[in-house]
Amino acid sequence: MNKISAGYYKWIASAVIVGLASYGWVSNRQLINGMFGDGATSGKIAKLEYRLQESFPPTAVAWSPDGRYIAVGSTMSSRIDIWDLPQRKIIETLHRKFPPVSFHDIAWSPNGQYVTFCDAPGVLRVYSTRSWTEIHALRGPPGDGGCSQSAFSGDSGQVALLSTKLLEVVSVGDWKTLKSINLGIGWGRSNFFNTISYLPNSHIVLIGGGQYGPITIFGHESWSLDGRVWFYGPTDEVPSRTIRAYRANGDHGGGGSIRSLTPSPNGRYIVTGVNTGTGDAGYGGIAVESVHILRTSDGQLIAAPLDNVYPVKFGGPGVIGYTHDGRDIIVAHGMTGWIHILDGTTFGVIDIMRSGDSNLDVAVNPVDDEFAVASGRRVIVWSLSNR
Repeated sequence: MNKISAGYYKWIASAVIVGLASYGWVSNRQLINGMFGDGATSGKIAKLEYRLQESFPPTAVAWSPDGRYIAVGSTMSSRIDIWDLPQRKIIETLHRKFPPVSFHDIAWSPNGQYVTFCDAPGVLRVYSTRSWTEIHALRGPPGDGGCSQSAFSGDSGQVALLSTKLLEVVSVGDWKTLKSINLGIGWGRSNFFNTISYLPNSHIVLIGGGQYGPITIFGHESWSLDGRVWFYGPTDEVPSRTIRAYRANGDHGGGGSIRSLTPSPNGRYIVTGVNTGTGDAGYGGIAVESVHILRTSDGQLIAAPLDNVYPVKFGGPGVIGYTHDGRDIIVAHGMTGWIHILDGTTFGVIDIMRSGDSNLDVAVNPVDDEFAVASGRRVIVWSLSNR
C-alpha cells in the first residue's frame, strides 16, 4: 500500500509539472529536472562527486591553489562565496558594489594569497585570503570599457586586467602599474577583446578575441569578426605576435571571435573556444568550428576534434580548463550542458557527460584530478579518478 501510494503521488507530481510546462510556466529543462533530477551525469572516466548549491546562477568559478576552496561569483549577484570543500559549506562571503558584466571574472593567485574580481564600473578588487579583506582596487581610466577579466602570472608577480578597451598590468604587492594600453585606438580599434591569460613560466600576456575584416558572402562583400590570440610581452606596446585561430563568423561556418582560452601547463599549446552553433544558416552558415588546439611556437592548428560535430547539439560558448598535470582538457559547452574530456596528448575525445543546465565556467583543481563546472544554480564537481 505504501509503495502504491508513493508511486501514485510521484505520478501526480509529474503530471502537474507536465501541465505547468504545457502552459509555459516552467521551462523544458525545469520539467526534466523536476521529474528526473538535475540531469547531471557521470561519464566513463569522470565521476560526479558532489554539488555546491548557490543562491544565484554562478558565472565565475576559481579554485584555490591548495585545492581546499572554491570562489564562486555571478553576473546576477554582488556576492562572492568562498566554499570550504571538505566541509561543503560557505565560510566567507565577499561583496562588491555591482555585479560584473562578464563571465569568468574571478582569479586566484598561484601563491594563494590573493583573490581578484571585477566590480563595475571598471574596478578590479584585490582581496587578501588571510583576512578576507580588500587590500587594493585597480581603477582604469574613465571610459576604458569596464572590467572584464583578470589573470595572475604563474609566479604571482603580476596581475593583468582586461576590459573591452584596456589592458593594464600591475606588479603584485606594491600594486604599481607596469603597463596601461588603450586597446580602443590604433591597431585595436574595432576589435573585440574577450579573455585573458598568462603564458606559463613567463610574463607574456595572452588575449583572446576577434578582429574585423572583409569576407564575401554569396558574392557580396561584408565585414565580420574572426578569432585571434594576441601576445603581449613585458615591453610590448603593441602585440608582438598574433595567431589567427578561427575563420570569421559567416565565412562558411567560421567560429568567429574567441570567447575563452587556456594554455597547457607546459606552455606548448593554447586551447581556444568560440560560440559554436551560432550564426544564420541563410547568411554564411552556422558556426561549425569549435575547440581548437594551437601550437604556441608557430601558431599551427594541431587539432580540432569537435569541429563539424553537431554544432547546435554541442553549441554555445565553450569554456575550457587544463588539468593540473596537462593530461586532460575539460571542455564545457555553454547552452547545451554537454561536457567533453579530451586527451591532453592525442587531443581525441575520451569522455562525455552532461551537467543538466547551461555551462558558464570551468575550474580545475590545481593539485588533484578534479574539475568544477558552473551550471544552473550550482557548481558541480567531478573527479577523474577512473583515469
